[in-house]
Amino acid sequence: MPALRTSTSGSPGSGVTVRITNLNQWLRALEQDYKDGIEAAERTLHREGRRHFLAPSKRLCPKDTERLVKTAELVVGRDGNDRLNCRLRYDTEYAIYVHEDPNARHKPPTQWKFAEVPLVENAERVAEAVLAAVLREFA
Repeated sequence: MPALRTSTSGSPGSGVTVRITNLNQWLRALEQDYKDGIEAAERTLHREGRRHFLAPSKRLCPKDTERLVKTAELVVGRDGNDRLNCRLRYDTEYAIYVHEDPNARHKPPTQWKFAEVPLVENAERVAEAVLAAVLREFA
């Protein structure tokens, strides 16, 4: 980040003017830092999401035919306000029923709420990793 440069002119009796002479350059650098921070956050959310959301969810997902677990996907993206979103999804017509029904066939270690449990248990850990990555970008 470039240092802000200033210049002054005038006298106290007639008024003193302070000019910041490189504000545009400074703001462009800040904008690039912002973009780098968002990209670091997105990369980290994807990596840590696979590790702490997707992998444990797949371990907990019922595997009678393996069809359900093979459709597991972690989707990371930004909305229009540069908010990061991470979504864990299973792409079968019956995923919602197996996920929500405690009486469905869940042979240990599989269980119902197989997508929700890892998200709830690991959200803070993943958020801390994302924050650390952003802070490293600004260090």
